[in-house]
Amino acid sequence: MVIKVTSAALKIAIGIVLARTLGPSDYGVYAFIFALISILAIPAQMGLPHLIIRETAKAHLNKNWAAIRGLWRASFSTALLLSIAITCLAIFAVPLFGTALASPSVPTFYWGLALIPIMVLGNLRGSALSGLRHVVTGQLPEFIIRPFLFLLLAITFGAGLKPHTAMMFHTIAAIIAFAGGSYLLTKALPNELRLEEKYQYDFKNWGRSALAFGLVVGAEVLNENAGLIALGIIGTPPQVAQFRVAFQGAALVAFGLLAINTLVAPYFSRLYSGRNIEQLSELIKISARISFSLAVLATTLFIIFGERIIKLMFGSEYDAAYLPLVILSFGQLVNAFCGPVHHLLYMTGKEREVLICVAVATSMTVALSILLIPSYGESGAAAALSITLCGMNVILALRARALLGIDSTAMGRPARIIEKGA
Repeated sequence: MVIKVTSAALKIAIGIVLARTLGPSDYGVYAFIFALISILAIPAQMGLPHLIIRETAKAHLNKNWAAIRGLWRASFSTALLLSIAITCLAIFAVPLFGTALASPSVPTFYWGLALIPIMVLGNLRGSALSGLRHVVTGQLPEFIIRPFLFLLLAITFGAGLKPHTAMMFHTIAAIIAFAGGSYLLTKALPNELRLEEKYQYDFKNWGRSALAFGLVVGAEVLNENAGLIALGIIGTPPQVAQFRVAFQGAALVAFGLLAINTLVAPYFSRLYSGRNIEQLSELIKISARISFSLAVLATTLFIIFGERIIKLMFGSEYDAAYLPLVILSFGQLVNAFCGPVHHLLYMTGKEREVLICVAVATSMTVALSILLIPSYGESGAAAALSITLCGMNVILALRARALLGIDSTAMGRPARIIEKGA
């Protein structure tokens, strides 16, 4: 929780520095390009982080060290090759589609492409540590070290900051954080894993699960960034900047849920595999109630003091972010109420349910964004995302109850025992 709070504070600090230094137009360019990079990174990691957490936790429980070695080797090699391939394709595509980007966007895009392999491999490394139950260590490089170094560079060399130099600083920080994270993983390896020389592979099951995870995570990232991308295409850079400020603020509403998800996800797999359904249900109930309580507090704070907070932190140029902030906060409030349902379904082999629901939600977000943005701008994009976020999480909570007999919401009704495989 401390790591997630610190990470959220660092992200806000970075947003404040970039928003004030770049101004709405250039900050909008940076936010738009970073959203594009986030989408391009989807096929590169192909759902492997979630697969690594789940399978590493299971293999660690069974002391199957050869399976862990095989999983890690296959995952890291695949992710590296895909990252390089996607980066190269994107570089070659710039001359063909570069006219669709504003002139400040092209160098920013090139620097952003360098982030793809670094971020992807960093996510896999963090998942490996989480699967080994080194949750705190696994989060330090990506959630603390990288944003802190980025913030330090942005403040130190902030004079004359441009979108491409901001992305360059982000890349430099990511490289340093990745090197530190690799060292932490090496130190955290169990002795049995160090001494194991064999590699055990299960490509068929891993590939099927990784594809399902990848489609789900890809749909989630697309859903999350659909409004911002749509604003970048049919709106203006200042509108993108306003939405970005609102989105960063609303993310604080769900930060408790995100923090708890990181902690409890490996235990979902372990408890479900051991058929400890009542203990799993109790863990989820506690997680949901803590995250929802924090979400209520944050939402109330933004409704009452949101305008003052935006002016104080980002400046009067971002006044228009208040209404999108409130709209997005309500969506995240429902998300927190439904609890860690996404990770529950991931870790219990029900990722197909999440995939179907998120795919439909993403389609609705795109459609609503196209419909609402021309008339309502950044508020329309916020409404589109918030509506689909609410509907998606409610449906997934109902499906978790039906399939697993577990109530993932803050209501926390007792679990119903359902036969595994039902």
